[in-house]
Amino acid sequence: MRAGTLLLLFVCGGCHLDLTGLCWGWNEDGCPSPGSGGAGGGGVPRLAFSVQPSGAAEGASITPAIQVAILDAAGVLVPNASDSITIGISNNPGGGTLSGTTTVAAAGGVATFTNLRVDKRGEGYTLVAGAARYGSDVSWSFNVWCTCWSPRAPMPTPRSRLGVGVVNGVLYAVGGDSIGTVEAYDPVTNGWTTKARMPTPRPELGVGVVNGVLYGVGGDDIGTVEAYDPVANSWSTKAPMPTPRWGFSVGVVTGVLYTVGGDAVGTVEAYDPATNSWTTRAALPTNEHGFGIGVVNGVLYAVGADHDYIGTVEAYDPVTNSWTTKASMPTPRSGLAVGVVTGVLYAVGGTDPSGWPVRATVEAYDPVADRWTTKGPMPTARGNLAVGVVNGVMYAIGGVAGGPVGTTGSVDEYDPAKEP
Repeated sequence: MRAGTLLLLFVCGGCHLDLTGLCWGWNEDGCPSPGSGGAGGGGVPRLAFSVQPSGAAEGASITPAIQVAILDAAGVLVPNASDSITIGISNNPGGGTLSGTTTVAAAGGVATFTNLRVDKRGEGYTLVAGAARYGSDVSWSFNVWCTCWSPRAPMPTPRSRLGVGVVNGVLYAVGGDSIGTVEAYDPVTNGWTTKARMPTPRPELGVGVVNGVLYGVGGDDIGTVEAYDPVANSWSTKAPMPTPRWGFSVGVVTGVLYTVGGDAVGTVEAYDPATNSWTTRAALPTNEHGFGIGVVNGVLYAVGADHDYIGTVEAYDPVTNSWTTKASMPTPRSGLAVGVVTGVLYAVGGTDPSGWPVRATVEAYDPVADRWTTKGPMPTARGNLAVGVVNGVMYAIGGVAGGPVGTTGSVDEYDPAKEP
């Protein structure tokens, strides 16, 4: 998506409400609103989530502890209230069960729930708080993920619209948000190091790796191509992409980089590092940007798109120079990232058709069966992220997480072998 498009995304967990009536956090409509955990009027004494639920692994305690406040008709905390408050699941996308101490007596007008757990993964859970004599309240949405996901050391420079390439088991996060920063992540040490800056700072570039060299291509309506040698920690300039553009995706097949779509066009151009030259190939049937590309058995799969947030999947065979349409992705979205593990393509995160909420959605595509399946949501919902794969494990890096978080450096590790 273009710069600035995702600056106001609201998916909040662990946010706090100042019970004097001032808002510290964000909700889906801004800050705040009656009946959704916000302060303010409402006309009747009611409950309000003062610490909203954050996501958690299935079966793990939700932290920080959820808190529910008792408010009077004017939306002011009742400090001497000691009523018992009960929490239950409202929206239940995974068919989960809430366990722990679900009924707690308020102290100082606030009930604190320290050990609540949901036993099944799902995206978009909500909780409801109720008590006699008070209006109920529904929490903001949160996700429950499987143990196949685990948070890792965050990227030092939070950013979105970046590119990621993998060389010799190390992930290189390149550019994004109009910066030239390059940072390398080693999954073995779970540590980051800073590398030589990319000469031309830019967002929405494409990144591909050929023979141990990383190529940063285009972005921000330019055709610049720069190559990074991790051994020498240095950059060099290469032949520019003939059609300058942003929001495209890159796939590599047999040592050739294919730049697909972008800037609402279907242009496909192929770069051969051996000859430092470009050729034009058959155009993507659907003129799009904001999609992801994965390569399986020498075929490029273009997944999703920013135009009407479609779930279109189109496959390109470089041998025949032709495109075919495949089974659509179940959850249409844009700003997603794509990774491939053992011949299966994973579509991760993105934004939904409303254009605002970010998603934690993970869906897997089997090219042989031409079929999609839903997987456990990732811990950090976000769009405009990047993905890299090392030794069969996928890493979701950076992006826009929404609400008070905004641009993030979060890194979530996904091991498909640990899927239930």
